[in-house]
Amino acid sequence: MAFAWVLVGLFSALTVPGTWGLLDGGGAAGAAWVSLRLVALAYVADRLLVRTAVEVVLDGDHLAWRAPLRAGRAPVAQVRAFRGARCASQWQVIELAGERAVYVEAMRGVGALADALQEARPDLPVLLGSRARRLEGRPKPERPAR
Repeated sequence: MAFAWVLVGLFSALTVPGTWGLLDGGGAAGAAWVSLRLVALAYVADRLLVRTAVEVVLDGDHLAWRAPLRAGRAPVAQVRAFRGARCASQWQVIELAGERAVYVEAMRGVGALADALQEARPDLPVLLGSRARRLEGRPKPERPAR
């Protein structure tokens, strides 16, 4: 997950020096642009360093994960869904009841996690995103007849 630190550092290096110049003579437009860049930096840092797990382990009836700046553990009964991200095929999303979603990179082995979750909770909606399906060599699920 070193790329996350590099990405956040690069974004910070590009944002901070421009901030002073824009605030000195940029007026309201400069302040708005700086604010937008800082919000984007916070979003990227949150997504990559806090919410994206680098390790996910299904240990009995608990799911444990570790991100660069956060770790968590939840009962499997608290998992609401395991699905592909809506806007990015490289992420799988673990939706948890009462907590923020955890993102997992779609890479080899994510299919085994999906199978283990499905075995632990047969009622759980488990859908692999397009990248995870390709990596795992799984067919595209059939759409229900209308």
